[in-house]
Amino acid sequence: MSTTDLLKTAAGQWLRRFLALYDESTMPELVAFLQATSAPGLHLEESDLVPVPTAHPELGDWAAPLVYLNRGLKVETVHEHTERRLSITARERHPIVTGRVRLTIEVDPDVGQLKRFHLASVHDGHRFVTVPTRPEARVSVWSAAQSYIDTLATHDLFSGCVLLRRGPETIFQACAGIANQASQTRIGAGTRFNLASLTKMFTAVGVLRMVQDGRLSLQDEINDHLPQCVDSWRGITVHELLTHTGGFGPAVLTGDLHWLWKDRCRDMETWWDLVKRCTPEREMHRHWHYSNVGYVILGVILQHAAQKDYFDTVRELIFKPAGMHGAGFDEIDFDHPERATGYELHIRHPTDLARPRRTHVREIEVRGGPHGYAYANAMDLVNFIQATRNGTLLDEARMHLLASTFVPTNRSDSQAGYGVFKVHADDRDLLHMSGAGTGISAWLDFDLSSELTTVVLSNYGPPAAHRVGRELRSLLTRV
Repeated sequence: MSTTDLLKTAAGQWLRRFLALYDESTMPELVAFLQATSAPGLHLEESDLVPVPTAHPELGDWAAPLVYLNRGLKVETVHEHTERRLSITARERHPIVTGRVRLTIEVDPDVGQLKRFHLASVHDGHRFVTVPTRPEARVSVWSAAQSYIDTLATHDLFSGCVLLRRGPETIFQACAGIANQASQTRIGAGTRFNLASLTKMFTAVGVLRMVQDGRLSLQDEINDHLPQCVDSWRGITVHELLTHTGGFGPAVLTGDLHWLWKDRCRDMETWWDLVKRCTPEREMHRHWHYSNVGYVILGVILQHAAQKDYFDTVRELIFKPAGMHGAGFDEIDFDHPERATGYELHIRHPTDLARPRRTHVREIEVRGGPHGYAYANAMDLVNFIQATRNGTLLDEARMHLLASTFVPTNRSDSQAGYGVFKVHADDRDLLHMSGAGTGISAWLDFDLSSELTTVVLSNYGPPAAHRVGRELRSLLTRV
């Protein structure tokens, strides 16, 4: 498809601007364009990540389908092209990555506004296919895993740490990349990474500990355990926040609010000032809708119930007894020798494969909260999983709740629990959590039958850890 052809229709003009921004801008800039050109009542679809139909798309809504491809898109095939409607297949520009997407848009030609957006991955059943040929059966699984990670690292597609562990036995471990480009410090087993949404697991276990100690009940209304009652929150329970069914939206800081507040969020009082302004959507109440807002509120509830600062509570009730010696809520404007700095591509031209990376310090909150952005190393997460299952952190009744309480999501193979998801993948039942942000990607699987824990942490944005996590799932079917 030529530029001239694209300019002939309203749909083509919108797609041309979208692809140019996708190749050369940051995610917030791309989202700003999508918000500015979307019509009221936009129908947003996404086939195999998280469909989020909404009349008011926010960063979290758009990031879900778009964040997983970060090397630029190249149009391969045009399936339909009219004044209003355009359907294409596109692929990532990087030669090692073979992931393709099918994108269909509908545009109002009178005002140039987007009316429909549909995105679906198109490949061999795996969402991310990053090595063109799969290893021969005669190659050991772990040799194949190491080769895969080395290939990604060679092409600057992965930087991070991988750990597979069952009980006291390390099954596989690999580290690749640079923790800090200025000092050229290499990533090692003790490197601490930003966990993004994996942090929600700590908040959930902390709340269950308060239930265990008789300080609150899962069916309590959240207003019973907050510094002040919020009228619009009446009827919402602790259980509903834990399972993302309280009706709150996904993002705490969006748009201009992010830039105004990201350097102020150092304590729970600041987070409370932010979330107490949030109003739940009643039509979403008791229906699953992923929510960072809900988990910030849970952090306030945990602090109120424990009568102690949230960060101190998590450190004393979870990090210390679990042996998570590298875990903490860093303030990123203070240096830490073992902390990996997050890096994102600084795009000047979409075909330049040697594009430099810049740090994520300008983009993320100065300190994490109950919803995300704690720091830990890979072994810390293994220790956490073991401690949630052996009675170190919770009694038997609360361990049962953590392992058995799930609600339906909008995917048939995934259910939402307390800080984790239960997924069925490659004929296995897994407890799973992943996280993503600018210069951050994290992945955790716990196999409920084999009790194998898989941790992938990266200081590159998605899909860095997600690619490796999904490839390991596939390789483990051969073990």
